[in-house]
Amino acid sequence: MNLDQLKSYHDYRSVEHDLGILLRFIDLSENHYCTNSGEIRKIILASCSAIESCIPLIQKELDVYENKKSDESIADFIYRILNDQGYHLENLQPILHYYQFNPWKERKTWWKAYNTIKHADKNDNNILFFKAAIESVLAFFAIMVFLTRKSGIGIFWHQHDLVKINEKGLGRSINYLAQIPPSLIKIFE
Repeated sequence: MNLDQLKSYHDYRSVEHDLGILLRFIDLSENHYCTNSGEIRKIILASCSAIESCIPLIQKELDVYENKKSDESIADFIYRILNDQGYHLENLQPILHYYQFNPWKERKTWWKAYNTIKHADKNDNNILFFKAAIESVLAFFAIMVFLTRKSGIGIFWHQHDLVKINEKGLGRSINYLAQIPPSLIKIFE
């Protein structure tokens, strides 16, 4: 793992820790998805800005240096370049407290929340901020799994992790997960 990946890893652990503290006070249920607070907004800002900073790392890893299309969000751009190279993020479905999420399937939700906060948009009544915070951290998790897939040290597979990976439906398109032993994937079952 190089220094840039290590910085991103520490950024991820920081937002994961913040989400863990938040989950002590707000129960993870669909009834609370619309909850909004300064702490929730901080988590969205931290995880999405860290995701933006991972673009050069992803491009370097893939040896792809194309530019973002003008009408394309950063989340859509990352999704596209990884998908074009055979890394299908929608197959990576983290489970958090028994709830299964697929942040890359509906990436516009958490990215829209990020832009709403960043640009101080007053039209934020329809945004599910708590859900967006969770999905932005899980999207960052998926990027970190991709970036650290060659490290071989299993940095995301210890008992204190908030998330686990749903192994159901993981095809060979998720070949970067092949190095993770099944016994570690099942750690929370």
